[in-house]
Amino acid sequence: MSRYAPFEWSFRLAFMLLLSTMVAAFVIFVGSALVLHISTYLRLRNTKKKFSKKLTIIGFFHPNCDGGAGGEKVLWSAVQALQMQKMKNDEKLQILIYSASKMPVSEILDQKVLKRFGIKINVKDLHFINLD
Repeated sequence: MSRYAPFEWSFRLAFMLLLSTMVAAFVIFVGSALVLHISTYLRLRNTKKKFSKKLTIIGFFHPNCDGGAGGEKVLWSAVQALQMQKMKNDEKLQILIYSASKMPVSEILDQKVLKRFGIKINVKDLHFINLD
């Protein structure tokens, strides 16, 4: 037996104790990270259902939107395409039109848009903001 035998034994014991402490700390760390991840996932999964529809706001600056010319046809075609895309993706959409028109919204949509261009617009998502 070597004269360093008691030292070797205590060194081995200290090393085993250190190693087991490190393994226990690692297991606790991984376990707590896993619990935190699962709880966050469950919380966000429930929140995602509540707020699944995002609100998109799109504005058009078109002072003469009631003119009935080619530029207006492009405007109303774009509005119709956005509304159709919204229905396909099930999103909330608000379309703002900044206009200097004095005509009522219903008259613009009936006389100018539907009769002249044959474009049907949903009034619910459409808001006119008068520039005057």
